[in-house]
Amino acid sequence: MRIHYIKRVALSLCAAMSLGLSATSQAGQSVTNAQNAQAEPLTPPYSETFADESFLESYTIIDSNQDGTKWEPYFGKVQISYNSELAMDDWLITPALNLEGGKMYSFSVNILTGNGTTQETFEIMFGKDKTPEALVNPIIEKTSIAHTVYKAYTGTISPTESGIYYIGIHGCSSADTYSISVNNLTVGAAAGASTPSAPSNLVVNTRTNGELKADISLTAPTLDLNGQDLTELESVKLMRDGNLIKTFSTPEPGSELTFVDEVPECSRYTYSAIAVNASGESPAVETKAFVGTLEPSDPTGITLVETSTPGEVTIGWTPVTTDIRGNNLDPEFVTYRIYSEGSQSNLLFSNISGTSKTFKALDDTSVQTFVQYSVVAEAKGGISNYVYSPLLPIGPAYSTPYHESFAEGKASHIFGIYPEDYALWSTYTTEESEIESQDGDNGFLGSEGSYSEDTGTFDTGKIDLSGLTTPTLTFYIYNNHRRRRSKQ
Repeated sequence: MRIHYIKRVALSLCAAMSLGLSATSQAGQSVTNAQNAQAEPLTPPYSETFADESFLESYTIIDSNQDGTKWEPYFGKVQISYNSELAMDDWLITPALNLEGGKMYSFSVNILTGNGTTQETFEIMFGKDKTPEALVNPIIEKTSIAHTVYKAYTGTISPTESGIYYIGIHGCSSADTYSISVNNLTVGAAAGASTPSAPSNLVVNTRTNGELKADISLTAPTLDLNGQDLTELESVKLMRDGNLIKTFSTPEPGSELTFVDEVPECSRYTYSAIAVNASGESPAVETKAFVGTLEPSDPTGITLVETSTPGEVTIGWTPVTTDIRGNNLDPEFVTYRIYSEGSQSNLLFSNISGTSKTFKALDDTSVQTFVQYSVVAEAKGGISNYVYSPLLPIGPAYSTPYHESFAEGKASHIFGIYPEDYALWSTYTTEESEIESQDGDNGFLGSEGSYSEDTGTFDTGKIDLSGLTTPTLTFYIYNNHRRRRSKQ
């Protein structure tokens, strides 16, 4: 993983050179300035995804500790990596922003770290120049985090006077950590101080009963961006993937708001909400959630029996009531498929409701054969694993006396093996095994495993024992490991 970071540095330096960047050293720090910087300051709203390397044309990158490791593009984000001996001291600075004094600007950025337990530290500041010395006004105070999924970190920018400002993200982790990754930096439009703060407690709970619905709750804000009590709200707007799905009109500040959202398909969605009053729109609160059902858990309790009708079988199973994560799943929304011979390609029946299926399994009822099937549970979220039924011999039973010697390595009766066993049974001849058969007919059935705990199972076909007073089973075994024969 650490070599992986070193390779990335080399690639990014080449990219920087192709964009015509210049590297200088100022006051004990390495500065990368974009020569194609914006001629005019940008007026928010402003956003940068860092999805490609074009941001290098307008951002300033400062390697304050001059260790050669600095903020750089990496697979659709911008990232700073560790130094084994030096603490991070690296800045990523936005283009010039034209901000109005007395206004407030919402700020948001998504951040993740390279490890879920190792703490990384950052702070986000703003100021009137793109230098660490000028970036002294906090947007987000120094914060230590450890999470490997993106989380949004938010704050507000409140300049006291109008002018040109810059925002700097300062990576300041301890030495020998991992990395900090950033994407989706946004600065909202200018808002008055009495603009609402963001709604809170946005929670999305998917229904696990098969419905493509989510139960959403959130809390209307109680304060404005200046920390004063709100007296009124025009609305709270709820969005899914940026599209408005519900407007709560004139809600009371601090009130609990609920909504049931019906989605078009099982998928992961981004929900966000803003509050609105006469002064403007609040910053957004955002969360991501999977809505819909997940794959059902595997069927259990599979049975396979022959009915009284020749060649007909009934396969049954226990109803599936949970998804793969153990959430409750209404059996009403679960159907089943049946595949032949344990196969994942030969579909026999689908869209089966209930917990059993009776069907003709054998056309020629004069010959005994084994059958086996797979059962699959299906819901809107997908399908379960294929689960085998037992092997079942159907057709006329063999009469007694019954004798099978596997002469010449071939069976004269059917027998069934379980392919999932580790010690698989198979027929052998003396020539291929270098083991003499007990009765000298050049054939036997054997099982071979790799480890002492490996097991294997085989089944004979049906044998008619009617009329026998004391049925007796006799067989010979030979253990190749112990070189011993015995009769049982």
